[in-house]
Amino acid sequence: MTTAHVDTFEHDIADEIRHKEASIADIASAVGDIGNENTEEEKKNPVMIIGFFVVLFLLLGGISYGGYTYYAITQKQKESIKTTLTTPKKTDGILLSSLSPTLDQAIGMHLTSIQKTNKGYTATITSYSPVFSYMVKNEKAFAEEIANALGNTKILQEKTASSTLIVSTSTTISTTTPTLTSSTTTSSAIIEVTPQTDYIFSDITVSNQNIRIAKTIYGTVAYAFIGTQKLIIASSVENLLALRSTLTK
Repeated sequence: MTTAHVDTFEHDIADEIRHKEASIADIASAVGDIGNENTEEEKKNPVMIIGFFVVLFLLLGGISYGGYTYYAITQKQKESIKTTLTTPKKTDGILLSSLSPTLDQAIGMHLTSIQKTNKGYTATITSYSPVFSYMVKNEKAFAEEIANALGNTKILQEKTASSTLIVSTSTTISTTTPTLTSSTTTSSAIIEVTPQTDYIFSDITVSNQNIRIAKTIYGTVAYAFIGTQKLIIASSVENLLALRSTLTK
């Protein structure tokens, strides 16, 4: 006789229990992982904050140092430029301003090596065109300064600078009448002459040298260019040619 099989669901109950145990374990594990992750993040956050402030501090320090360095460099450059602009040009202790302050301000940057001798002055030209153009067009502006440097001081007063010139003229009247004789009449004319007191330049050529020269009752001022590299200034043509000879040897 066959015994009937009774399904007690033992296996199903066991499987369900194992399934529940597994679920609880998974949940516990997941919860543990979540707790661990939060702990690590909490540990990492202070490090990140500290690192951020360190980077920010270094960045601000770099900007401050760069700004200070830039300011220091620009200040040195400004001081250098100011010194260059305000330092008078001189060679062997001779200042261009001692010859002519007007020339020093107008074309001083184009003249170097100013030298003085007993014959006059010589200067080296670094840029010919502006020097030539300015001097020819502005002779009245610097002529008296150069004259004073050369020793042509105004020892005479303007009011006593005039002189009187008497010019005699004669007139002869002749006739062919036998009863009359020839006679001559002489008359005098008084002309007041005022000697030159202003330096007015003109061109002359002496010994193949073009010269700009001005003569007054106080003296003579002459200057010339030797090629495009030299300027010579003197109180006479003879001294000017003597200066030229020393430069062309």
